[in-house]
Amino acid sequence: MPITQKRQRSISKTNAPDGTSSTTEYNKQIRIVRIQSRLRMLVEQLPNGRKRLHLKGIDTLAIPTELYELTDLDILDVTPESKSGMNYTLSRVPAGFCLLTNLKCLHLDNNNIVSFPNEIGELCHLEILTVSNNHITTLPDQIRQLQRLQSCHLSNNKIEEVPLCLCYLSKSLLFLDLSYNYLRQIPSSIHNLKELRTLLLLGNRIKILPDTICQLSKLETLWLGDNKLKELPKNFSQLKHLDWHHHCELSSNFEGDPL
Repeated sequence: MPITQKRQRSISKTNAPDGTSSTTEYNKQIRIVRIQSRLRMLVEQLPNGRKRLHLKGIDTLAIPTELYELTDLDILDVTPESKSGMNYTLSRVPAGFCLLTNLKCLHLDNNNIVSFPNEIGELCHLEILTVSNNHITTLPDQIRQLQRLQSCHLSNNKIEEVPLCLCYLSKSLLFLDLSYNYLRQIPSSIHNLKELRTLLLLGNRIKILPDTICQLSKLETLWLGDNKLKELPKNFSQLKHLDWHHHCELSSNFEGDPL
């Protein structure tokens, strides 16, 4: 039996909370992964039928290549464990991840990732991408091919300019978090994100907002606290769906009433 079929069959039998299985076949595979890669593989069969694989350990650099054969995987979560003095985080996104073309969710928070491979655009079913707490400076232009991406989490990175490729996700993107980066301005093309409901820009260096941000007619949550804003666009009141009491954060910007 090909290794892909073996792994997929054993994964479907896995239901123990620690990622082990009642089958001898899967126990052997887990043991090998732990010895060679010092990883724990937790596989869950979710109620909605999706399969989630959580890689967790002290050496996520040594990801087994067999992982890339799990083409029916829906959710991949690679979260390191912090252990002093040990190399336990990803510095790059393996291009092999992009072979998992049925992925709906990719979680890569709390690593040391600097960049993405251009192949990221091949994850055409991706809906959620979380890469907070890394060292990302920009995104490849191929991100624009992710036309099903609904939620993108990029907080606590080293981004100086909003990646323009995100502004091409006009029909899908609902949630965008760029908090705690090094942004100084927002591109006028932000208005292309017609479906955007949540925009988080806390803790940047933004001094001015483009008038086009007022065209985000479906925006409900906007966090702008801890920036360097002096004023708001004159048509800001056109954002009729903003919840000013709970979901519009402007603190540490203005003296007095910005409106």
